[in-house]
Order: sequence, then structure tokens, then C-alpha cells
Amino acid sequence: MHILIVEDEPEMAGLSTRGLEEESCQVSIARDGRAALELASVQAFDVILLDVMLPINAGSGWVYGFELAYVQHGTFLPRLLRSAPNTWNISPTYDLGRYSFRAGLSYNDANIFSYTYQDGTGGSTPTPGGVKGPFSDLYLYPHLQIDMQGSVRLPKGLTFIAYVLNANNEVFGFYQGSSPYMIQREYYRPTYAAGFRWSPGFEHK
Repeated sequence: MHILIVEDEPEMAGLSTRGLEEESCQVSIARDGRAALELASVQAFDVILLDVMLPINAGSGWVYGFELAYVQHGTFLPRLLRSAPNTWNISPTYDLGRYSFRAGLSYNDANIFSYTYQDGTGGSTPTPGGVKGPFSDLYLYPHLQIDMQGSVRLPKGLTFIAYVLNANNEVFGFYQGSSPYMIQREYYRPTYAAGFRWSPGFEHK
């Protein structure tokens, strides 16, 4: 049986070749899609094993993308509780061969957690200190959180994955009226995790 292996990682290609040759198979190797097409056009293969993560017709490739969204809150509508007036998310990614990296930056502006301010209308007593004073509405602090994840594809269908959440140890807490009037501040520290994932679909027998 003549088998064509299309694999850009020499280690993966070598492991597959040795296993197949032990089963008396004839093996040819192509490092990218272009080389595989050239071989297939001049030779007949019984089986073609293709790396599903391989760039098409190339040994490498660049993919660029940018997404921008804008949401306008109607000024005639009341501000919803726990709805930040300004938010944004940035998610850079990078992939090279069997290596992959992801990062996420998520920001929420200060937002109202509960209403306590009284402006004196309807017979109510105005809140001392005004709308920015120490007895005004209860706010959540602005929050910028950074998360990261990386992975490496290994032989035998294994992938090593590691990630960290809240890498910048961002604060969570409340203040009343203005940020100097702190009620509580909490730090949860980063969360780390790592492990292996096995994908049986990568196993060829």
C-alpha cells in the first residue's frame, strides 16, 4: 500500500512514517498542500493522510482580521442597573504550526449597581453631598480583565493547553457617588490551569 502523508511538522511526519513502514507500507511525505498536489498528479496513492491544521497550498499563511462595533444608548432612556456606559473587547490570536495563542482584554466602565440618590423632587429630601457625594448611588468600579490561553499540538492526537484568567489581578468592588468614597475592594488573584486534551480523530491505523 502506498500512502501519502501531508504534514508540515517533521516530528509528526517521522512518527507516522515509522509506524506505517513497520506495517510494510510504502510512504511518501509532502510538507505542504502544494507539494502534495504535485505528487498526487504524477503518482497514484492508495491513501492520503492530511494534517487538518495544514495551511492550504502553502507552508505558511497570514490571516488578518478586525472587527469594530458601536452601540449608542438613547439618552432619553433610563440607565439600566449594572449596564456599563462604555465597554470594549479585544481578542488577539496567533497561530504558527502546532502552536496557538489567544488573549482576551475585556473592559467595562463604572456602572450603577443600585440607586440611592434623591434630588428633592416629589417631596423627597435631597441626598447630602449631591449626586457625586458619599451618600449617592452605588457604583461598580471600572473593570479591565486580561485572560490568556496557549496550546501546543503533540504526537498521538494530544494537545497541551494552559490558560490564565484575570492575569492582571483586576479589582472588583463598589463605591458610592465617586471613586474616593470606597465601600469595598476585592482582589481574587489570577487563576491558572493546564492539562492535556486527546482527539482520537488524529489517530490513523
